[in-house]
Formats: sequence, structure tokens, C-alpha cells
Amino acid sequence: MIPYSLNEYLQSDVTLQGLMGNSIFYIEPYYGYQNDVAPILLYEWRQGIMSQDSYFLGADMMVYTVLDTDIDRAFKIRKRIVELLNVANGISTVVDVAERLNWSFLMRTTDTAPQEKNGYVEFACYFEIGHTQLS
Repeated sequence: MIPYSLNEYLQSDVTLQGLMGNSIFYIEPYYGYQNDVAPILLYEWRQGIMSQDSYFLGADMMVYTVLDTDIDRAFKIRKRIVELLNVANGISTVVDVAERLNWSFLMRTTDTAPQEKNGYVEFACYFEIGHTQLS
């Protein structure tokens, strides 16, 4: 599945591991995350509709959200995610068994000021991921 493949790809990046402060970090679903130690990296997968007319081409949206109390570190994490996934046709280096990833590009980003509840600044990156179903 596309989210798992992309998450494994991001987790294997040494630079991102250093920014997250640990060589083993988790990318949690946006809804229902339970980690409360910053920085937190969340994902949301918004599936597109596969089209038989387009030879089973699909375009899904992956949203990666960084929650952090350190705004400078959050900017660096977001920048690294954009560097890794805003690669147009270069996304083919990510291996997925059931899908061939054809392209990936950044559609937009959003910023949210620190929340009173937990003090996290929130940065979200919206990527379009183009893929072809292999089976």
C-alpha cells in the first residue's frame, strides 16, 4: 500500500532520523495518534479513484503533518519531507509491491500557530502521488 511504502521511505532517511531525534521514529495516522512527545509526524492518505480509461492510473493525496514545540526544528523537518517527496518522476525509487509510483509533487503547505492546549506548531504538506496498479 502506498502509505506504508512512503512511510518506510521517509523513516529510512538518515537526515530525517537526525531531525526527529531518533533513528527509530513512527509516522502515525492523523486521526487517533497517541504520541505526545514532540516532534510528531502524522500522515493522512486520501485515496483517489482509479480509472480504467486511464490504464489504471490513479492519483492519491498524502498529507504529512509535523507537530512540534520547536518551530525551527519543525521547519527543518518539513523542508526535508518536501526534499524527499517533491521529486516529480524520481519517486520510482520507492518500492511498492502492488503499485508503481509514477510521480510525486507538492501541491501546497499549511501552517498553524501554536495551540494553547499543547503548544504545538502544525505544518502540513499535501502531496499528489501518481501510481499505476500492477495487478
